Amino acid sequence: GQLEIHDFGRETCEAHGTKFMNAGRWEEWQDYRSVWKDAVFCYGNPRCTSFSSYSAGARSHARGPFAAPTQDIWDLVEFGLQNRLDVISFESVQQAYTVGHELIKILVEKCSERDYRVAHLFVNTAAEGNAQKRRRYFFVAYKDDRNFNVMIPRLPEYRTTCGDVLKKFMNRKTHEGKFSGKDFSYDADSYKRLNDRDRAMIPHLQEGEGYTKFAKLRPDELRQVSEYHYDKWIYRTSGLPFSLHAPTRPRWDGHCPTICSTSRNLIHPHLDRPLTVGEIAALMGWPEGFIPVGPQPVGQIGKGVVPVTATWLGEQIKLYLKNFWKNDDFESTYKKGQWVGEHF
Repeated sequence: GQLEIHDFGRETCEAHGTKFMNAGRWEEWQDYRSVWKDAVFCYGNPRCTSFSSYSAGARSHARGPFAAPTQDIWDLVEFGLQNRLDVISFESVQQAYTVGHELIKILVEKCSERDYRVAHLFVNTAAEGNAQKRRRYFFVAYKDDRNFNVMIPRLPEYRTTCGDVLKKFMNRKTHEGKFSGKDFSYDADSYKRLNDRDRAMIPHLQEGEGYTKFAKLRPDELRQVSEYHYDKWIYRTSGLPFSLHAPTRPRWDGHCPTICSTSRNLIHPHLDRPLTVGEIAALMGWPEGFIPVGPQPVGQIGKGVVPVTATWLGEQIKLYLKNFWKNDDFESTYKKGQWVGEHF
């Protein structure tokens, strides 16, 4: 329930979470209430597989609004409703509101039955000065005794590019890391260990290119570099024979692709190596000197929220808790420098 900024130390920070119990057992929710007795706000970052597999699960238990991957969303919302918290929020990919619209609709109805309303917020972190075009959806349920609205983020004068973030790392000495299992030996200057095929391909990738674009534009060069990748292109069965998560070299003067768990395959725009943990954390907007603790560091970074966006969301919730908006709620519109909204 605390919205203040906390200092976790310069070198590392570690996320701590509590596993939610069965939402139907009220006595277990009471146990949580004793721990968070002063909480007014709960927030979660559920698995995006809740929506990426929403309509594509191979088995019935893996798809639809009540699929197993959606359980953490149900648990989070139920936890907030049972304990009558002022605000319940979670973040996900934008497909949550499109592909997963049926689930969102059921959650809205469930919240409405408990005297909550729901705001749907869509945020592109590039508009807040981040180097990514990271488009995300925020579900915000709030008690209907007050109105909720948002302050539009102040747009930066210039867009932030990969080069703006990476230039300060250019003189760092870097090295390969394993990034898997129980190997925690990486540091901010570690990058993913390459296999021989990728090691041969990467020097030939130009800025803004992945394997598919390379094959499409320069197939003869691809054949000289890698017969394996050339054959995969020639005998392709679709327009995308290479994984979307295959090595890609972003543009120095452009936005970074959205950071995700496979961004360890992002190649430095000017150097023939993957981006380091520290560089990826910086592109995500983490303060310099902060890196995750534990296995799969890039996954931990990519599954989080850009700090400036999290701060913005926290500020909007604080305004709601203070009843700042009075009669204007999230259905209001911004016209000629003033908020114009319905009065409830």
